[in-house]
Amino acid sequence: ALPICKCYMTCNDSGYQAITFDSERHLPRVTDDCTGCTLCVSVCPIIDCIKMVPRTTPYEPRRGIPLGAA
Repeated sequence: ALPICKCYMTCNDSGYQAITFDSERHLPRVTDDCTGCTLCVSVCPIIDCIKMVPRTTPYEPRRGIPLGAA
């Protein structure tokens, strides 16, 4: 079974779903879907476990039907 942590549950429940787990090492990985909202940092019980860093690419939301596509 994969370990489930508060950061994963919070990100998943918020709708971003930007944290996944490596199936072999069972370590979390943050995808490009991360918005930098810091919810994961605020719920993590381990101080300084999560370090926020600047994005290297612009955030492009991918939600619903693109404008003008309907």
